[in-house]
Amino acid sequence: MLRSNKLRRSWWFGILCVAALGAQATRADLVEITVATNKAIYQLDENVLITVAAFNPTSDPITLMFPSGDIPASYWMDGVYDWEKDRSRVFWLAQVTIASQEERTWQLTHGAYERTQYPLVPGWHTVQGELVLLHPLVGAPVSFQVVPEPPAFLLILAGAGAMARVALR
Repeated sequence: MLRSNKLRRSWWFGILCVAALGAQATRADLVEITVATNKAIYQLDENVLITVAAFNPTSDPITLMFPSGDIPASYWMDGVYDWEKDRSRVFWLAQVTIASQEERTWQLTHGAYERTQYPLVPGWHTVQGELVLLHPLVGAPVSFQVVPEPPAFLLILAGAGAMARVALR
């Protein structure tokens, strides 16, 4: 009987959590989401620092509730790689309040582990930030470029050329 009561209570808790998240969705829709990277051009295998920002343009504070004990921000890389899917989530309600005309930011990194899951090959890439709520809020994508490292022999030639100029002086 005890197990049945625990199950029943956890079921009701889940229903109440979903209802609470749904109720705040209309206010959350007013929040503006932006994403930025710390640079426009990255070397191959360099960490990409991603900033996801949420701005409250209203005259009242907005409280965002999300089903996680982790940060509510995430990103999509090239519309394919979902940073959040590799994170373990615990289902409890957490919240963040954003005051009127204020912004909250979260720093995420597409680092060594993420590159094993989704390598950034040379070329142009897009990153799109989102807040992971019941109804996710997604910002406009931004682009950045990954360039290959110059071949070692070119670096050696450039260094030898610089040394030759010094020796001629």
